[in-house]
Amino acid sequence: AGRAAGKVAAAKGVFAPRTFECPDDVGRLVEISEGVEQAGHLDDASLYMERAAALDPDAAYIQNRLGILYRKAKKYENSEQAFTKAQTLTPDDPYIYFNKGRLYLDCEKWQQAKDAAMNALLLEPSFIEAEKLAEYAAKRV
Repeated sequence: AGRAAGKVAAAKGVFAPRTFECPDDVGRLVEISEGVEQAGHLDDASLYMERAAALDPDAAYIQNRLGILYRKAKKYENSEQAFTKAQTLTPDDPYIYFNKGRLYLDCEKWQQAKDAAMNALLLEPSFIEAEKLAEYAAKRV
C-alpha cells in the first residue's frame, strides 16, 4: 500500500500545480485523470474526469472514460449512466457498446452483456474482443 500511495502522491505532485494553473483545461484534466488512474487511485481519477465532464458535457470520450472509471470502482449505476450518455452523444462508437458490455459482465447481467457486445459487432464486425464477450455472455444467458 505504501508504494501505491507514493505513486499517487507523485502523480498528484506532478499534476496538481498544473490543475491550479489551468483549472478549466479539459484536456489537462483528462491527462491528470489518466495519470492518477495509472497510479492506482480510481476515486481521484474519477474526480478529475468528472470535472472535465462538467466543463465539456457533450464529449463522448469523457463520458466513456468516466464509465470505465466507475466500473473499475464498482460504481455500477454511475458507470451505466455514463456509458448511456456516451452512446447518446456518439451512437456509432463500437467501443462504448463494448465497454458497457464489460460493465454488464461485471454485474452478471448476461443478456445485456451479450446485447451490448452484439451491437459493438454490428458497428465493427472485426472487433474480436466484442465477439469473445458476446460468446462468453451467450453461454450464461
